[in-house]
Amino acid sequence: MADNTPTSTPAGSTSKPLTGSLLNSATKPVIDKPTSSPVMKPVEPAKDPKGMFDWSDAKPYVIGKDESLFDVAQKFSVALQQLRYFNHINKATMKVKEGQTIYIPNKPVEVPYGA
Repeated sequence: MADNTPTSTPAGSTSKPLTGSLLNSATKPVIDKPTSSPVMKPVEPAKDPKGMFDWSDAKPYVIGKDESLFDVAQKFSVALQQLRYFNHINKATMKVKEGQTIYIPNKPVEVPYGA
């Protein structure tokens, strides 16, 4: 079994020689970083495809099975027309699909007359 202890120490050094992974080419201590912790990547805020609204502080919500826009509006106490306009949903159909992500505004949305 080989010993990883260096046979000499730098001139003027009074400490014990470094061993194992703590020794690099310049004989300076190197602290190994833990590999078990996950690396968090910054999340890009959602962007309104039409550029009309700031969705960065809106709450994302995924439409569930048999759920309508009306159901979501009631669940979050948001006016139906504001929710529709904020998410660019067709006024005539108000259709949303299961799995579709919509954004819940955190403040009132001004909906122009006829929009």
